[in-house]
Amino acid sequence: MVHQLFDDTFLGRLEKLEIFTRNINTLYYESGYQGHKKSGEVEFADYKPYSPGDDVRYIDWNVYGRLDTYVTKLFGAEEKKRTNILLDVSGSMGLGRKSVLSVQLGAALAAIGLFSGDTVDIALFGSKIQSFSGVKNERSAVFSIFNFLADVSCSGETDYIASFREFARVKKEPSRLILISDFWSSQSPERHLNILKDAETETSCIQILNEEEISPRSRGILRLRDAENGDEVSMDVTGREIQMYQKKMEARLERIRNACLKNDMDYVLMKDTISLEEAVFGILRNAGIVY
Repeated sequence: MVHQLFDDTFLGRLEKLEIFTRNINTLYYESGYQGHKKSGEVEFADYKPYSPGDDVRYIDWNVYGRLDTYVTKLFGAEEKKRTNILLDVSGSMGLGRKSVLSVQLGAALAAIGLFSGDTVDIALFGSKIQSFSGVKNERSAVFSIFNFLADVSCSGETDYIASFREFARVKKEPSRLILISDFWSSQSPERHLNILKDAETETSCIQILNEEEISPRSRGILRLRDAENGDEVSMDVTGREIQMYQKKMEARLERIRNACLKNDMDYVLMKDTISLEEAVFGILRNAGIVY
């Protein structure tokens, strides 16, 4: 299902992007090396003239300062950045197009990572970590990732604390982490985001919401059902209730945003009505999550 949404042209555009990493030295490893990589542990091999498309992070600026020419460094061991994607598949993600956009984003980000030489692993979570795609580190593995995401369905409750603790337990190295969720939970966002910070991740949080969750339009006597636990309640929804809800929603969004900023995490909010192209090449690129 997922690969049918990505034609060759779109995949070609993804191939030109990379996932941005600030703390680059702590997120890379050498082939066969386990544990933290400290700056300087990869053996320098040679230089080569810079060509358009080369990674600008490996330009040797000292050489440029002396010789006024661009060269890039070559290393004796292959380096790969570890990228993890945590994808919320709880019941609330089934509203509107949230699950469609989140799966598309997960697939697109996995493709970007694999195309740029990262190792990639996707974990699906709800009340716990449900499954892992398995670590992939070759370009050809992108279709294996797509197949893994093809049968995603959303159900059950969300337990961020249990899921993130399990993720932190099984994750063995520092990594680049992208969390995709609607962040609907009674749990404190400060508490569960702290778990990811303590797990040595450089994290970007992508919150996806349906328009009805942000600005409800329904009025009158409604029967509301919790998408995760099935609880139902009847209430007369008037303009006053809508205003109160919107104020609480604004406060909640601000709380999540501040919790991300406090933990040095990127945060973006997007509606599920936007296109994947706008999400990747607009919002994520403008936020500096991809470049």
